[in-house]
Amino acid sequence: MGESFSPAVSALAWDGSNLYAGGDFITAGGISAENIAKWDGTSWSALGSGISFDVYSLAWDGSNLYTGESFTLNKWDGTSWSAFSLGMGFRVYALTWDGSNLYASQIISAPDPDDVTSHLLKWDGTSWSEIASDMKCYAMAWDGSNLYVGGNFTTAGGISANYIAKWNSQPLSCGIDSGDYTGDGTSDLAIFRLTSGLWAVRGVTRAYFGSSADIPASGDYNGDGTTDIGIFRGSSGLWAIKGITRSYFGSASNIPVPLQFNPSSACSIGIFRETSGLWAVKGVTRLYFGTTGDIPVPGDYNGDNTKEIGIFREGSGLWALRGISRVYFGGSSDKPVPGDYTGNSTCDIGIFRGTSGLWAIRSVTRSYFGSSVDKPVPADYDGDAMDDIGIFRDSSGLWAIQGISRVYFGSSGDVPVTR
Repeated sequence: MGESFSPAVSALAWDGSNLYAGGDFITAGGISAENIAKWDGTSWSALGSGISFDVYSLAWDGSNLYTGESFTLNKWDGTSWSAFSLGMGFRVYALTWDGSNLYASQIISAPDPDDVTSHLLKWDGTSWSEIASDMKCYAMAWDGSNLYVGGNFTTAGGISANYIAKWNSQPLSCGIDSGDYTGDGTSDLAIFRLTSGLWAVRGVTRAYFGSSADIPASGDYNGDGTTDIGIFRGSSGLWAIKGITRSYFGSASNIPVPLQFNPSSACSIGIFRETSGLWAVKGVTRLYFGTTGDIPVPGDYNGDNTKEIGIFREGSGLWALRGISRVYFGGSSDKPVPGDYTGNSTCDIGIFRGTSGLWAIRSVTRSYFGSSVDKPVPADYDGDAMDDIGIFRDSSGLWAIQGISRVYFGSSGDVPVTR
């Protein structure tokens, strides 16, 4: 690939035909190129006049090249440079693109290592939103469904994570009975805004409860048939249920899984500890089922009006339902979407494949609805006692419910809490 760079390359990006290299250098293969250069398979070339600051990260969005530097970001459109953002501050160590949004890791240095701050940010084409703080992230990658980050951290969003973590833009707990904030038997459109702690339920209420360190954990905690606003703060194990209770249960290594064991009971506080497979439901039970990487998918899978403990294993597509069955359905890029899609009061196994928009409900249906940038939000939106296929697109705030409606509610960075 020609002569070496002088003195160092820190980042690489590929556009399908050309390789881009960024770093701290003034020449590439004998060609004058300040901190950024392109290899076309035969020779190196400069990109305009180059970049004044050292380049730490690169990302390609299909049309443009983004450079993360000290103090700013720049965009190369194939012809010229433009300042992409002037508000990032200090060093942008990592960049990646998910098809619609640009992710950036900003680390702000300080003389005292204890004063170093960091921010994991998302740009939706209009504005930045923060998805995590105090995670010193030096590498990022997108697999079509999830964002992977690596760096110097031991927690991510309140969850224990040693130096690497996955973020999928939605609550970590699946198959939880929540979403009917009025008690009318119909799920409401609702979002939790990490940046401000806002809970907004369309046509119902707006309230501030929680912060960016919290995981939304709504459910019917007093048995009145209405979903209550609640959060789990992994750093302290705090469960705060608005207007009802505050208690401590769990830790940073836990995934919150509030469970309603039968339709007439209140929701119980519970956690899944994937490092050991522990399920602990406060005041009810403790047992071990599952392992690292498993996603909790509790539900009534046999129609006995009692929730069963279950896990989905992304790597193999395994659904393991305790005391009931083990089946394989889905694969590594799929998101589990269990629900009652037939109205028979039994939870069906289902997956959403973002790469193609496929919804596959085992032994029920297959249809295509949504894309890789969408979050699946199945719920009973029309009150017919059956879950409907739906997606939330946070880049625009679109809620699209198959065969029912399309509305805009929410914005980039919001977490859907309809279910």
